[in-house]
Amino acid sequence: IGMTLPTGLRVSLTMADYATTKVRQYGDTHVLDRAHGKREEEDPAVVEALVSKLAKLRKLVPVTDDDLPVAGYWAVMMIAHVPIERRLLKLLGRFGDGAYLERYGLELAVRQWEDRYQRGFFTALWLWTLEFRGK
Repeated sequence: IGMTLPTGLRVSLTMADYATTKVRQYGDTHVLDRAHGKREEEDPAVVEALVSKLAKLRKLVPVTDDDLPVAGYWAVMMIAHVPIERRLLKLLGRFGDGAYLERYGLELAVRQWEDRYQRGFFTALWLWTLEFRGK
């Protein structure tokens, strides 16, 4: 998703989701489906594919249609659902590590929470950003 903010900054956002859980609706009740057929283990390669592409963009200088350099952010947002909170860390892997983020000039905003209806899963919202500036 690409957009220009009122300040003139450009934002390019990639969104992704990941789940090893499935919630089903039965009447007016939602419950965690324990036999859902989704992958059982978290796969950090999914996060790696997204964040690695973002890190590689740091060497590019985007330009407008008029070949004028622009400033803004590239961003990747991922929402993840897992049955056990510590498995969020496994999925995030090294892509939440301060040294990795600093090495590639990335920022990471994190929000994690347990399902408010206590259905047995946790959610994380991760936003990696990379600022770019025109020359």
